[in-house]
Amino acid sequence: MSRDVIGFIFDIFILAVVLFIVPKVWESYQFDKLTQQNMEAITEEFAETVSNKGYIDAKRYHAFVKKLNSNGGTYDIEIVHTQLIHEPEYVGGIFTGNVMDYEEETYTTTIINEMEQYGAYLMEVGDEIKVCVTPASKSLGRSFLSMIFGDLTPVSASVSRSVAGCEMETYATYLR
Repeated sequence: MSRDVIGFIFDIFILAVVLFIVPKVWESYQFDKLTQQNMEAITEEFAETVSNKGYIDAKRYHAFVKKLNSNGGTYDIEIVHTQLIHEPEYVGGIFTGNVMDYEEETYTTTIINEMEQYGAYLMEVGDEIKVCVTPASKSLGRSFLSMIFGDLTPVSASVSRSVAGCEMETYATYLR
């Protein structure tokens, strides 16, 4: 008889898992997929706009952050501006005929500080802008899945664009 009771309790436990926990995990997983797609679309739109405009202004950046956070999550945002520098080589004050090319990268903190101080962070045509967005915390669905499958690769959206243009009228207002 005690064997039947233990079997019955085990059957109830399995039934509870199948009826309640599995659907909740599936629902959380589907929500995570939608959140990921939304995060990618918002990041893509921001990077595309910035690359076409040639600058990041405070209004556009704050709208981007607000749009990302509208899902209820918080995100770590990393922006990297890469600029190709051409520097003539001089030896003893005489131009050698060589031009050194190297890349200079500017990161999020500097970009945001300059944007807040001057109203915009300016770039030039041909520069590259990379925007990477990562959720600051694990969602319920990712927590469940990592319990089952172990450590999962982190979710993020990363978009790189070459700066293709700049709107001279707006650009000029930030230069004043």
